Amino acid sequence: MSVRVGAVLASAGVDAGLVRSMCGVDPDDRIRIVPAPRWLRLLWRGRFAAMALGGRILVRPDVLGSATLGELLVHELVHVGQWRRMGFVRFLAAYLRSYLGFRVRGLAHLEAYRRIPLEVEARETARLILDRSRHP
Repeated sequence: MSVRVGAVLASAGVDAGLVRSMCGVDPDDRIRIVPAPRWLRLLWRGRFAAMALGGRILVRPDVLGSATLGELLVHELVHVGQWRRMGFVRFLAAYLRSYLGFRVRGLAHLEAYRRIPLEVEARETARLILDRSRHP
């Protein structure tokens, strides 16, 4: 099963133009929403709902039909833009370097994850897009 991102964003009232300009990603540009495989969901342990991998957004099945899917996708589209801007190797290296650096400094898993600069950028950009879509 695969779902088109643009359709989900439109139904959630998200301005696709803002996504294009702020993420550098066209929501209708072959980006697919697919159910996350069981092994990945086991790794997530219920703490995460989605993950962007290149042009795919892997989502927990219980989130696929939820009212918050549109908001979640905006965050993940920021990551899609980061992947495209940085490339696979640079994105992964920056992400893991930040996470492991925070863990070495003694931060717990979730706090280290929240402080990864790529995650901070995704949260802040998604918040701006959602705010501007709701209050143009």
